[in-house]
Amino acid sequence: METYGYELEEEFNAVAHFINQKYGINIKTKEQSVDFTKASLTFMLSVKIWKNHLSPYFEVTPKTEMYFQEILSNAIHIILLGNIDMKIPTLIMLRRTQELILTYIYYSEHPVELYKKEMDDNSRTIGGFNDLKEYVKNYPFSMKYNLEDKKLQELMSMVIGNWTTQYRELSNYVHGTNSNFFQKTQYVDEFKFVKKDINFLTKQVSMLSSTVNVLLIIFYFKEYVYFDEHTEKSLIRNAISNELEYKRKIVEILKEI
Repeated sequence: METYGYELEEEFNAVAHFINQKYGINIKTKEQSVDFTKASLTFMLSVKIWKNHLSPYFEVTPKTEMYFQEILSNAIHIILLGNIDMKIPTLIMLRRTQELILTYIYYSEHPVELYKKEMDDNSRTIGGFNDLKEYVKNYPFSMKYNLEDKKLQELMSMVIGNWTTQYRELSNYVHGTNSNFFQKTQYVDEFKFVKKDINFLTKQVSMLSSTVNVLLIIFYFKEYVYFDEHTEKSLIRNAISNELEYKRKIVEILKEI
């Protein structure tokens, strides 16, 4: 079976070849671009793993699969836009993905509400992202697992707190809150590689990837324990930042990751 590292390297080479052919940019010569691309690809591959394993759920509630399809579409946009120095569009895709994962979690638990929303958007029963965040933070996890709600709810509060901080930061760029968040590009030839920008994008991808994977592990832990250790779990663990306490806390509560 292919290992995580081998598959990542294959995907990276394919992306590097495409960007070089299409845009004349050799990302392999820039360390920051390599780090950004590999972080983004790790996120994308982790979502593909989840999408594959959650297919039985999609068969029961088919419309929920579209959220994973859109997250994967966003991931491809993030990889390409980030590597051709389109900082603001990349950040828009990141924020959009933040919204999609919370929306997916809610509607995966409420397929009837999803069906009604798809028929008529005015019929949605969830007010907005503040309601979605409260739903995730206060989810009765004892319904899924033999443990006290409080333990996972405390972890969820940490995850949602970081989600909120990132969402607020990305929103500054999306809405151009003030001139500090403007792109200020006047001509096409002004787009250029800037180390601090690509490092910033890598940090945002890492945070998003951590959030998405932790949420999915917690909501689908019974499925996760059966993932292949070397080709799937190892990739998902790498998709979660070591700078956060998520992995340690998951092990403390659920006994493995």
